[in-house]
Amino acid sequence: MDNEQYFAKKRAEYKEFILDKINTRSEQFGDFGDLETRSMYLISMQPLYFNPSEFQEGFYDAVRGQDWQSVNDYLYQEMCYWLIPCSDGGSGYDHCFRFYQALEAFACGAERVLEQVYPLELGLTENGYRFYVAGSNLVIAQYYHDEELLKQAVETANKFVGSRASKWERYAIAFLLNLINKELEAANDNLLNVCKGYGRVEKPMLAAEDVCVPAHGLYCIAKSWLTAEEFAKLTMPKHKAFLQEYAQWRLENPAPELKPYMVYPKDMDIFNQIYAMPTAKTILTQERFTERAKPQPVIDCRKMHEIFVDALRNGAEGGQH
Repeated sequence: MDNEQYFAKKRAEYKEFILDKINTRSEQFGDFGDLETRSMYLISMQPLYFNPSEFQEGFYDAVRGQDWQSVNDYLYQEMCYWLIPCSDGGSGYDHCFRFYQALEAFACGAERVLEQVYPLELGLTENGYRFYVAGSNLVIAQYYHDEELLKQAVETANKFVGSRASKWERYAIAFLLNLINKELEAANDNLLNVCKGYGRVEKPMLAAEDVCVPAHGLYCIAKSWLTAEEFAKLTMPKHKAFLQEYAQWRLENPAPELKPYMVYPKDMDIFNQIYAMPTAKTILTQERFTERAKPQPVIDCRKMHEIFVDALRNGAEGGQH
């Protein structure tokens, strides 16, 4: 990948949309704010600006060169990118919305972000896409070793598996249930089916589109949830969407160095600072979708964004993802 070409493009955007805007006022938009405010506003306009998909060529270069640390760096940066709190609005979902990032966290060895993404005090998820709810709740219950939460999560997951949802999503939830129930032969089949089904769907949230990152996350979850003897009974999926050599590297490197793939030049260091920030802790608020509707829990993106920008401006210690 030609990094200099990428940086040239980003410098132009950086100048036009950040440097030329900060500390100025517009009749239409008002005050554009300082460097931290404006930079965070731009990068949080997902997926329009500074999206890791713009340098995914580097990811594939790393795959071809079997540079598994760089592959891990890319997945880690992509996870961090999607966890940057947006400045306006949100998904309309509660913390279930982070299920893809939870899977990617397992894939790249950043499981500790779960305590920020799924704070225990928020409990189980309930408002959102059913796949996200079913998967998030199993992960939450298992991560916090809470038997009462697990009972509720398993009930929701079983209903999802028996639904008419997308096949690959049902296979993914079935795989997690297989792990809990120690049904390891079925788990092997379901993980392979996740890889097969994933290639047939659009993947707007993940840049590495023909690599089944969720399957890698699920495989690493299995390593975390099972004993060594149980895990030995699982086999890696033999499928083009599953990088067996990378999966083996992760087994040999259970606590890999966590760092972004793309390090920006000194004149755009604000983005390095953003990636070095601690993961934003999920905050929920209540929202009515119609006048008569019951209030639903949703991610409070604006509040999270405000806290994140303040911490960035005040020089919070980085590297705590």
